[in-house]
Amino acid sequence: MFLLDSGKYAQDPQGTEEALSEILARCEAEVVAKTPWQEGKLAYEVDGHRKGLHYLTYFKMDGSRVGELARICKLSDIVLRHLIIQHPPRLFQLMTEALAAHEAEEGAAVERHPARCLDPPNGERTAIMASYNKVILVGNLTRDPEVKYTAGGTAVTEIGLAVNRNWFDRQSNERKEETTFVDITLWGRQAEVAGEYLSKGRSVLIEGRLQLDTWEDKTSGQKRSKLKVVGENMQMLGGRGEGDEVDGRASSMVIQRKHRQRVRAIDRKGGIEVLLAETVPSLGEQGEIVRVKPGYARNYLVPMGLATIATEENKKMVERHRARQEAAAIERRRELQAFASRVKDYSVTLEANATDEGALYGSIVAADISKSLRSADLPVEPHHLKMDGPIKALGMYTIDVELSPEVTTEVKVWVVPTASIK
Repeated sequence: MFLLDSGKYAQDPQGTEEALSEILARCEAEVVAKTPWQEGKLAYEVDGHRKGLHYLTYFKMDGSRVGELARICKLSDIVLRHLIIQHPPRLFQLMTEALAAHEAEEGAAVERHPARCLDPPNGERTAIMASYNKVILVGNLTRDPEVKYTAGGTAVTEIGLAVNRNWFDRQSNERKEETTFVDITLWGRQAEVAGEYLSKGRSVLIEGRLQLDTWEDKTSGQKRSKLKVVGENMQMLGGRGEGDEVDGRASSMVIQRKHRQRVRAIDRKGGIEVLLAETVPSLGEQGEIVRVKPGYARNYLVPMGLATIATEENKKMVERHRARQEAAAIERRRELQAFASRVKDYSVTLEANATDEGALYGSIVAADISKSLRSADLPVEPHHLKMDGPIKALGMYTIDVELSPEVTTEVKVWVVPTASIK
């Protein structure tokens, strides 16, 4: 499942689908069936997008290249999020056939290459009842995880997840929202990671299965049952919570020193280079190549989708991406510098009612100066103007203009008495 930029898809559906097909082709994936699934408002903001298009795609590929596909999707400007699920062969065939049948009923064409299958020896097809237990949830934690250990030493934790659903009620002509609370059990390393990194309010994606627990009530003697989710995969989403403020206040010098110490320690014991697909606190920013312990990469970073092994091809791709970003930044800085020269050569003249001593009856603020500059085709916003306070007297003023942290200039402002006053 790919979550695509719905704006780009609306402007160029064919081009967006071709871009997605190119991503899959780079990993030598064989597309069996694909179709747009659902477009609408997202439960939470993803990379600044509140809406997205879920694009369902069934494909076959070498399992060893899943990490490469995940990395390419992270760097893509059309794929906001992605989820890859491995299906048993028979279930894969049934689902692709069902998708094709659904598209045929709807009268829509779906690009599909028939999956190869073997018929029974007698040439007759038999009806098979599919059984599939898979749950995918995205929500926010309702409490801090508490990790416990079984007698055998296996970690286990129970977490609560609040999952929101938004929809438009046509009868009342109102947008409504409901919240479902789900209990989830995590085992082993997943439980330890949840206890260490998750906290109340944190956004998380859980992939797992339904499980029905039954027991006998000791008070009434009646049998009770409860449906819950057993988590098999977990991925942390969004930013860090409030509990991370201490790390957030750490100086970059301390972080860099700790990173050098960690690298030296790993070098002594043997380490591995990984490319970070997401920013990992106290480790590095998205796109950085860092050295970590093999077990940390194998058991946490890679399975969680936070990093991928840094191959030579990955390093070259990161360098190309960084070079494009630097070139774009240089071009943007050059444009701002040229614009700054235009602003400096221009002077603003504003009329205002004033007393004989030159005191204004009102005041001149940044919004007034910005409006005058925009009327002269110089789009300077009020927050670009660095003023100590409003202007309250006639005269000439030099106002600092900060177009970016690296590009600053100034503009002269003349405040003169209103011509109509005698």
